[in-house]
Parts: sequence; structure tokens; C-alpha cells
Amino acid sequence: MPLSVSQLIASAETGGAALRLIRATRALTQADIVDRAAGAIGVDQISLIERGKRPMTSKQCTTIAQALHLSDAEEAQLMLLALIDRAPERLRPTLRQARLGLTLLAVDAVRTADPQDQLPAFIAAMDAVAEVWPTVKARWETPAAPRSRGHTPRAGQGPRPVVEVMTPPAPQTNARTVRQREKPRAE
Repeated sequence: MPLSVSQLIASAETGGAALRLIRATRALTQADIVDRAAGAIGVDQISLIERGKRPMTSKQCTTIAQALHLSDAEEAQLMLLALIDRAPERLRPTLRQARLGLTLLAVDAVRTADPQDQLPAFIAAMDAVAEVWPTVKARWETPAAPRSRGHTPRAGQGPRPVVEVMTPPAPQTNARTVRQREKPRAE
């Protein structure tokens, strides 16, 4: 059973992850989205958003939603993720809890609406998301960049590995090269 866009967005933790999931499901490249958006967003911007390097702006979210032909409800879900990504770090846990509360309201609505018909399909879809998500996430993760001074990882990213920089050995000097350097040049 294929997952809906709403289910993909609900399974994502960030706007970039949601965009990456939608794009992968529809077998689109970043350039395809740029073409569909008539150049209103660039491949470099989409790449930064998907890698979590830049949060999606409201304008970018609307442009991407139009390019992907998302419904208003799907665009609103994507916009909510984008807003959480741009929020101050101290507010993100509260905003994520609020988002989870909205999701649980939708689950409760499905459960109470017609449990005999809707609940098995919903459970199957959520099982499919749980099964596919680790593979999709692992496929799109990129190696961490070297850590710079003052870098604080975003919530959920965890610590980045320390990268050691190898420096070439200093050139060997012997007595002859030292004497040649010390001799004054005759002009």
C-alpha cells in the first residue's frame, strides 16, 4: 500500500526530511523540482534544505508545495515543519509536542470515525512508514562536515564525529642544505 504525502510528512522530523521523502517517493530529482517551480527556487537551496543546513522559508515552502502539487492540508503540514525548523532551539520541543498532539487528534478521529474500515488501513500505512523510514533516512544521510569552533548540533542530530586533519611532514634538512642557505650570494 503506497503511502500518502500526508503520511510521509507526518513521519518526517524536519521540513528537509519531508521534502526528501516526497521527492524520493515520486522519483524526482532536485532539478525536476526547480523545473516545476520555473526557477523560483534553486537546486543549491533545495540541497541545503534537505541536508538540514538551512531551514525552509515560508516562500520556499509555498513554491515547493506548488511545484509538487500538494494539497492545502499537505502544504500546511510542510509549513508547520518549516516553522519548527526555524524556531529558537528552546521552543522546538514544545512545538514538536504540539505537532504530535495534532497528529494524535487525527489518529483519534480515524479511530472514532469508522474503526472497522479505516483503522486497519491506517495501521498498515503506519507499519509501512516504520519499515521504510530507516532505509530512506540512511540512504539520504551525508557524512558530517568537520566540526568548527562554536558549533552546536541541532536537537536530534547528535554529536558529529571528530575529523583529524593530516599535515604533511616537514621537509628534511641536512648540513649541506643549511650551509647553502647561510652562504651570502655574490653579486
